Amino acid sequence: MSEPIVSPWLIYFINLVEHISFVSFFGTLICIGLCFISGCIKHDFHRDSDAVSEANTVIKWALPTGIVCLLLTILIPSKETCYQMLVASYVTPETINATIDGSENIAKRALDLITDSVIKIIKEIN
Repeated sequence: MSEPIVSPWLIYFINLVEHISFVSFFGTLICIGLCFISGCIKHDFHRDSDAVSEANTVIKWALPTGIVCLLLTILIPSKETCYQMLVASYVTPETINATIDGSENIAKRALDLITDSVIKIIKEIN
């Protein structure tokens, strides 16, 4: 039984990468917004200790989360890049040589077939 060269799961995960990148970008925007709002609350309500402590708590979890989401957005490759990396992983000197040898054999067979056909036609004419 022949197995596929590329795993179908790999193609699925490559398509999933696009969605993960979008979610991490959206998470980055939300965390930036939360940090901005919390900073405004800290500035405006600096005498209200409850509001300031809640704003500090939001900043403490939103800032690292935003940084992680930003790094994911930057470091996750695009769908096209994933496909290019997949193709590059299958291109080896052996596969290139096999392709060249195979195309040379096909070209030689085609040339032989054409030559035989021309010789046959010339013999029929004479």
